[in-house]
Amino acid sequence: MQNVMWDMIQLEAYAQQPAVIDSLKRRKTSVSGLQNQILALHGVNKDQYLKSYQYYNEHPESMRNILDSIAVNAERDRDKIMAKKFSGNKMSK
Repeated sequence: MQNVMWDMIQLEAYAQQPAVIDSLKRRKTSVSGLQNQILALHGVNKDQYLKSYQYYNEHPESMRNILDSIAVNAERDRDKIMAKKFSGNKMSK
């Protein structure tokens, strides 16, 4: 569930960008369609996802554990990206 939720969170953030919103409208690609692609990627159907999501909404401690893990993984990913981005940028004096 953690990986599916992480991908859904990223999709929502991506879809909120103004250029993406306009592009999605022009291409008639809906966020719902992209969500379905994410679910298929993880081998989960919409009903399974919604049932799991409902469970975690009803069990806040379990939801908190998943969201904490997502946050840790996101921070780790960000740190890797930043390290790679700045590893070649040595400041000269």
